[in-house]
Amino acid sequence: MILNFLQTSDYIQSEESRSKAINRFCWFIVFQGLFYATLFAFFKLFYVSLLLLFIAASFRYFVFLNKRSYNKVVKAGIVITTNLGVVAFSSILGFDSGVYLYFFVSPMLVYLVFDFTQKREIYLSLVFYLLNFFLVFIIHYYKIISPLEISSWIIEAIYFINFVFAFLLCFILVIYFSNSNNAYISKLKRSNSDKDVLLSEIHHRVKNNLAVISGLMELESLYIKDAAAVDILKDGTRRIKAIGLLHEKLYNGEDYEKIELVEFVNDLIEYFNMIFPDLAHKIKFDLNIDPVKLKVREALPLSLILNELITNSLKYAFKQNTNGIISLSIKEDNGLLKICIKDNGSGFIVNNDQKDASLGINLIYSLSEQLGSKAELTSDNYGTVCKLEFKPEDN
Repeated sequence: MILNFLQTSDYIQSEESRSKAINRFCWFIVFQGLFYATLFAFFKLFYVSLLLLFIAASFRYFVFLNKRSYNKVVKAGIVITTNLGVVAFSSILGFDSGVYLYFFVSPMLVYLVFDFTQKREIYLSLVFYLLNFFLVFIIHYYKIISPLEISSWIIEAIYFINFVFAFLLCFILVIYFSNSNNAYISKLKRSNSDKDVLLSEIHHRVKNNLAVISGLMELESLYIKDAAAVDILKDGTRRIKAIGLLHEKLYNGEDYEKIELVEFVNDLIEYFNMIFPDLAHKIKFDLNIDPVKLKVREALPLSLILNELITNSLKYAFKQNTNGIISLSIKEDNGLLKICIKDNGSGFIVNNDQKDASLGINLIYSLSEQLGSKAELTSDNYGTVCKLEFKPEDN
């Protein structure tokens, strides 16, 4: 019976497992009641034996009800019956019989019966047990009910048996909760591991699909004669590859929900050096980035903003300048992430009217709004500066 009871502790939050554990507990009380009934019959306390048989029958009926999904009735019945049973037998046999010892098992019994989310039921049950404990003490102290006249050696034997059973029940419940906790943690670990594998596979497939799309766009550009159309396709390809690079970092990293910005920016710059080989030796990148991790929903718009700004600088800012510098600063300050990217190029006329602005400028403004920010873009003959700040979700 004890082993069967402990084996139900496979997953403490499972209602099915909890129902099985309650049935095992009820059967434990049934056999305990039969043992006590036999014991008191041996002591010729037949009145007490009949009460114990009634309690054993009640808990057997609880098993019947529990199997038919009358869970609330069973839980209430267990709390009420155990309370009234302890009060009744303490009054009949006396305080020295040690029946009150079962009250010390009541907190664990409450957590066995009720789910941890059922706070109201748990609090009410614990208060009910506590009040009944005081009731037993008051009955004994003020001698409100006179117990049966039983010889001292029988009372001592009953106290010893009650102590052993109360300790045994407490021990069983402690082992049950310990096993349940360990099983629950193991199941969570397995679940998290499965989710990590699934997320990794998703990021891998997204990266591959984006690579296919960008490859198709590059092939398409080979058959287009219009230079402006080719340039548009190349801009689209770079944006797709920036997103693909983000998913590649997630796939290869240990954290499938966050991106390490330092590594991602370095990889992004390597990509730009590869697609703009003529500018690699002319332009210097000055990076000042704090070790920050961003969630994907924040890293994605930020990566596209960086892609647009760096691409514009590489394509247009340094046509006359052979000593170009692109500076990128990402700093944490009082829970805010402050980003500043600037170059020392020739600059351009900033058009804040989104209707007349280019697609790249519109993307910068709309993506910054997704981050809960507003990009500040300025440009003159000494270069272009873009600043934005936002509060990451974890901060």
